[in-house]
Amino acid sequence: MLVIDDHVSDYLIYNGKMQACTPGTCIGFDFTGPVIYEVIRYIERRGLFKVDHWLRLQKSAVGQGIALPLSEGEFDQGVETLLQRCNQVNCNIKLLVCRGQYVIYFSRTFYPSPEVYETGVSTASIYVERPDPNAKVRRESYIETIADFRKKQDVFEALLLNREGFYTEGSRSNLFFVKRGEDCIYTAPSSMILEGVMRRHLLEVCKSLNVPVIQEAISKEEMPLVEAAFLTGTSIKVLPIAVIDGKQYESSAHPLVRKLMQGFDDYIAGGKA
Repeated sequence: MLVIDDHVSDYLIYNGKMQACTPGTCIGFDFTGPVIYEVIRYIERRGLFKVDHWLRLQKSAVGQGIALPLSEGEFDQGVETLLQRCNQVNCNIKLLVCRGQYVIYFSRTFYPSPEVYETGVSTASIYVERPDPNAKVRRESYIETIADFRKKQDVFEALLLNREGFYTEGSRSNLFFVKRGEDCIYTAPSSMILEGVMRRHLLEVCKSLNVPVIQEAISKEEMPLVEAAFLTGTSIKVLPIAVIDGKQYESSAHPLVRKLMQGFDDYIAGGKA
């Protein structure tokens, strides 16, 4: 049984049919087996990097042995139906897929205000590894563990450490570091993480801005060498980190982080999505 409680509108699409629902209430679906998913940000009714999300969904489906029960065109039609019915233009759409079934709905969002980008967010480290980092699979135990940790630590994001003590990614984002005195960014290699769509396009921005990227995981012991850090994700784009495990970082004022924040906004505004 699949239960969702992060829907925020009066309707959703279940197996191609519109279904009424009450925002925020728990809804159960008779899903069995692995559930894969994607979350796509829509800006003025345009799916941000939608093609990339669909390709990743197909990759996850192959990895989990799932035949997608809908085509990309059917997904687009379902999204458009929801957008029109609920009069939405800027939102996050979540697609959950199991064997023979799917749900499309508006999911809960957090779009940081300009003030949050100016100050950055708080984070804390947790020793957790995804069972299969290369597939976007919904796992209830992981969701509950992370949600409980973030609540107890009162942080925006949990930064994942593997058993060797290397940072891999955020629980719902990708993670980047800047070391003191270096004009480049560090990020864990793709083999260690769920490679985010925003991350992939940020790397393109880095190429265009001649910012070197070192795909190498940073260990917890190396943190005294780090002077800035940031996250990328569907809703947050490029978001500076202000605190890691109680230590303050001036990431939002760091010239390289500011350069990438602006560069990524320009990249999207320029129609690269």
